[in-house]
Amino acid sequence: MPPPETRALQCGRAQKIIIVACDNKTMTSRTWYPDPLGADYEQTSLPLGSDTEGPVHATLVRKTPPRPPAPGLAAQAATAAPAQGGEPNTAPRFAFLAVHGWNDSFIHTELARTITALQGAFYAIDLRKYGRSLDRSRQTPGYIENFSTYFADLDAAWEAIAADLRETYGIETRADSAGSLAANSAAPFPLFLYGHSTGGLTASLYADARPGLLAGVVLNSPWLELQLTPELQALARPAVTALASHWPRQALDLFASDFYARTVTAWKAPGLPSIPGAPPHTDDPFWTTGWIPDFDTRVSDPFPVRPGWLRAVLRGQDRVAAGLNIDAPILMLTSARSYFSRSWSEEMRSADIVLNVEQMWARAAKLGRAVSIVKFPGAIHDVVFSRRSVRTEVFHTLGRFITGVLGEQ
Repeated sequence: MPPPETRALQCGRAQKIIIVACDNKTMTSRTWYPDPLGADYEQTSLPLGSDTEGPVHATLVRKTPPRPPAPGLAAQAATAAPAQGGEPNTAPRFAFLAVHGWNDSFIHTELARTITALQGAFYAIDLRKYGRSLDRSRQTPGYIENFSTYFADLDAAWEAIAADLRETYGIETRADSAGSLAANSAAPFPLFLYGHSTGGLTASLYADARPGLLAGVVLNSPWLELQLTPELQALARPAVTALASHWPRQALDLFASDFYARTVTAWKAPGLPSIPGAPPHTDDPFWTTGWIPDFDTRVSDPFPVRPGWLRAVLRGQDRVAAGLNIDAPILMLTSARSYFSRSWSEEMRSADIVLNVEQMWARAAKLGRAVSIVKFPGAIHDVVFSRRSVRTEVFHTLGRFITGVLGEQ
């Protein structure tokens, strides 16, 4: 990926793929490059300095709905003529930032289209050392030692989103600079943060640390508690702490199966013409092609679990257990059940086989003042990758939540 371009520009209109961020101190330009997801997606790099493995960056991806022909006030954009395909060039009503899970990256195009259909500006981030942001030649995939490290990734993402909204639509947000995320006095433009699995833990901790920033938080099967009994946790925690102190990056030899990968790749047993239970003549990717694109940026084998990273997870989950105070309304989306087995079963296509959903429900009360939990029968761990009937319900629920929040503002 080419590095982001930085040079002085006059504040105002720039070329199509340049976003100009102007304030009293700096003028920087941001280049958006085509993303492998296709013509409707662009990406930009978010430099984050360096760590012990060298330079680090995150990658922000945006869905590119029809844009107004010129920058200016949001009201001007809202009345622009319909673009190609008959969609109006309306200014977005809100911005939505999606955070992926473990060994994951942004490939969730149905989610992006759903948000765009709700008149939202959709963005997703590949966090440092994941997906589009991973340099496999020198970086340890997914490795951090404190989940607050990701706050810099998300601050940088919101700053880039603020610049994009300002340049394209004349919209001002509370996220105009990382230094004043919570205190910015600009008119409130609704910002929603979404996180899946470990991304749900990241989103929860970040939302707690940035009061006043977000209009809503959406958690898709968040990993909020270690999946062990209290007795086993009492044994495991000292071991993790000791290993993390001496060998933080040593890969742990833990049981791992490909069962979840089978559920998102439409795997079928050799010799079978189709997946058992698949509707006849279906075109649902859940049953036919799966969800993983040809360009998949993820590591083929699951990331190995490392003690330093696992200690960071435990510390983040301990903060949740102690109680967060997220001031935005929270929507938690989960499967209606979990199912665990060391041998493959077709039941795994209709349950969370990664995390214990009952633990998520129990931890929900620790997140904030207003938490809604919706349980979807037949959903898998990543609920937006479930079969079509489930996805339809998930997206309707998400839409009702967002429109409800917008209606209250």
